Amino acid sequence: MCPLEYERSDIIREAHKLGYWGIDGVSKHIHKYHSLHWNSIYDDDDVKTVLLQCKNCARHNISKRSYNPLRPIVAFEPFSPIATDTCGPSPVTGKDNWYIIMMVDLCMKHIIARPVPNKQNKTIVDLLI
Repeated sequence: MCPLEYERSDIIREAHKLGYWGIDGVSKHIHKYHSLHWNSIYDDDDVKTVLLQCKNCARHNISKRSYNPLRPIVAFEPFSPIATDTCGPSPVTGKDNWYIIMMVDLCMKHIIARPVPNKQNKTIVDLLI
């Protein structure tokens, strides 16, 4: 069955409100559960036009293209880029250390792990220097 052209946007909007699906989900839902079909439903024209007007999707959806894409870190010299991270709190040691500071030399792939009592800035800087 093919709905009239002026009814299509309301049908798409109602199907979208059921689960805030994307273009494919809305198209499949309309075709499967409402037994409706028209040529431009799978061409992304009608459904895409209506979904781009959805304020909830515009507010909460995250773009597939990241605003900060991943880039490899290139290291040419030992200890030029160092990655650090803290692990813990873990069970306390005999010297009252609760955390582990992990340092990785990204050029040599050398790993250093040191226990520390806290993860405050001063403690980490003292360990690095």
